[in-house]
Amino acid sequence: ATKAIKKDGFYEVSGFKKWITGGLMADYFTTLVRTGKAGMFGLSLLLIPANTPGITIRKMETQFDNAHNTTFITFDKVKVPEKMLIGKENQAFRYIMYNFNHERWLIAVGGARSARVCYTEAFKYAMQRKTFGKKLIDHQIIRFKLAEMLRMIESVQDSYE
Repeated sequence: ATKAIKKDGFYEVSGFKKWITGGLMADYFTTLVRTGKAGMFGLSLLLIPANTPGITIRKMETQFDNAHNTTFITFDKVKVPEKMLIGKENQAFRYIMYNFNHERWLIAVGGARSARVCYTEAFKYAMQRKTFGKKLIDHQIIRFKLAEMLRMIESVQDSYE
């Protein structure tokens, strides 16, 4: 958890953030902090310069990909001017949900497109491959599976259009 306490025109930020992609390259961190009570209406967003005293950035080793500079960031009584508040205090939950709506839509569109590409390749393969003396597409169960795949893809596409 990362907390920010308002003091003399500044927020004093303490806590940590884990799994931050690009942390070693970032000039700023858009940081979700607890500024109020527990729950969704006690969260705020602060834009914190990465070179602010009190910030420690540590690279996290990952099994898959080191190119993204995944990091662990520690905030130790970091002083952030009040003017670095994004939006209104204690309203960050709403801002984050608005952003997630867009992200979820993009993920759905990308997933549907990938599914359509996979379907197209499977269909082409079924038209060429022969089993038991006939094309794969000529087997009733294969046609059924391809039809079911396309039905699901069309359903997803209809949902986001």
